Amino acid sequence: RHYTQADGLAKGGLIDVAFDASGTLWCASRLGVSRLPPQVERPPAPSPVFISRVRIRGVPLTGFNEFAPSALTLAPNQNQLQIDFAGLAFAAGDLFRYQYKLENADTDWSLPSTQRTVNYSNIPPGNYRFVVRLLRDGVVGGDPAVLQFSVLAPFYQRWWFRLSLI
Repeated sequence: RHYTQADGLAKGGLIDVAFDASGTLWCASRLGVSRLPPQVERPPAPSPVFISRVRIRGVPLTGFNEFAPSALTLAPNQNQLQIDFAGLAFAAGDLFRYQYKLENADTDWSLPSTQRTVNYSNIPPGNYRFVVRLLRDGVVGGDPAVLQFSVLAPFYQRWWFRLSLI
């Protein structure tokens, strides 16, 4: 575990570290001595992940609610998306990795990455569900963030236009 001043360490460079018979950790620095008694490590609370911004063809989507995104219906020429997401850390030193998947397009989750943006270009017409989840120390935590959207087909690919040609 990585201890910082937030955990009670005195300021200054660390000079020496020792344990006593009761398991207490004593840390000596140039500006003082710190005593860190043994504590049972509680499992960290699940960190939420949310979709922070959606851009359609480079233009930010206005009126987007990152905490309760509603389903989007996109025109045929709006089939290029950039989705930004983030996780909230409740403890110092949390390092998150993310996995995402575009259901009805991707067959599996992406590789874990610290990247917080994904770009999709030339999405074919259909109904989609973008799902992103957070990994902490390789373990999936919390509920995933979800964005549902549909890309409409161009008029010449719709049933009523094809029927009118027949």
